[in-house]
Amino acid sequence: MKKQEFLLKLQIKLLGLPKKDINERISFYSEMIDDRIEEGLSEEEAVNDIGSIDEVADGIKREVRGSSQISTNNKSKKGIGPKAVTAIAIGSPLWIALGASAFAIIFSLFAAIWSVVISLWAVFISLAVSAPATLIMGIVYAIISESINSGLMFSAAFLSTGLAILFFFAAKILTAGSAILTKNSTGALKNLFYKKG
Repeated sequence: MKKQEFLLKLQIKLLGLPKKDINERISFYSEMIDDRIEEGLSEEEAVNDIGSIDEVADGIKREVRGSSQISTNNKSKKGIGPKAVTAIAIGSPLWIALGASAFAIIFSLFAAIWSVVISLWAVFISLAVSAPATLIMGIVYAIISESINSGLMFSAAFLSTGLAILFFFAAKILTAGSAILTKNSTGALKNLFYKKG
């Protein structure tokens, strides 16, 4: 079989593949035959040395389909397609509203948790300040001989001291728990939007 006949039959066998791939393979095999002719083979021997047209065509088809499958997989991994972009654009008023609502709910939950923490610290500070103040007033009443008021003030000073200690530990524990909750929640939200990959 002559070179041109081989290339024409090969081209016919490759119909259905992309034109670019057909042209590349025809050029490749044309050069391969020319190289073998330059090495001293006759045109028929060079063509026969390549193999049968069916074997060559089947090999090319497998190679082209395999490479197109790889490129299709790579395209699908590159990003979102035009349909997804269109869906996002059309649904943006809904997504923006839902996102804003979710943000408002999450923010209000954190604000509520931290308001309780701040309130506990405020109660602790007020009790810690009132304990010495009532103790001083108890001493003043004791000096001016008002024993009933003096007793009440000493009792209030001890009660304030006990409650201040109780609120200190409660506020400390709640602050640590709220800090851990805030850290974990913000980490989870960050991972939700910025996935590693």
